[in-house]
Amino acid sequence: MKQYIFLFLFLSIFFEGAAQKDNFFVEMNYNDFSHKSLNNYLVDYLKNLEIPYGTITDDFPGNYGFTIGYNSNPLKTAFFFGYNNTGGKANYTDRTGSRSLTIPIKGYTFGLSYQVPLFNKNLNSPFHVGIRGLGTYTQVDPTLRKEYYGSETLLTPSFYSYNFGVGVGFIYELPIAFFKLRASVGYDQYMGRRLKYNQSDDSNILFSNGEPVRVQWSGFRSGLGIAIPL
Repeated sequence: MKQYIFLFLFLSIFFEGAAQKDNFFVEMNYNDFSHKSLNNYLVDYLKNLEIPYGTITDDFPGNYGFTIGYNSNPLKTAFFFGYNNTGGKANYTDRTGSRSLTIPIKGYTFGLSYQVPLFNKNLNSPFHVGIRGLGTYTQVDPTLRKEYYGSETLLTPSFYSYNFGVGVGFIYELPIAFFKLRASVGYDQYMGRRLKYNQSDDSNILFSNGEPVRVQWSGFRSGLGIAIPL
């Protein structure tokens, strides 16, 4: 009986100490970020082809990615890096040939989050709420492929933008052995920024009416991973 009491006390002290330590964390993410402007660009592209049977086969669905970071419990602050990607595609085919526009988009994010315990003022609370500042480098490498009676033309320009935003989220960490199971949900809001051509900052992706296409990583995010006390 004494050994069970000792084991219980040891685990209680260990988990309490682990909760108050700094930790390294990694998450796999699924995010419902909106890329409405880029999706509208695909619609605009097909509209200008003036063909009734062009289709959008991918319209920037859920974004997959990961986050790695370092959390300082005494400072209630986390520093992190995240990666996300998604894409869109429009195409058509007829007896003379085919045409397709593929737009993959990647986001590389550096951020800072301030987190406070929820429901319990102690740092060992499993629930935290946080606000965060975000800076994302966006890379867009569209591919325009044209095939006409067997002759193919391929265009592969590259564009980029720097995007800034803020977010709010909830974090839950459950101690298991020497690590903690980590789950997070939240919402990010970005300012829309235009895409600049890599070889000339004066050139942008434009709609047919001359308006610039903008990137905006706004939407809901979720993550599941582990945190390892240091």
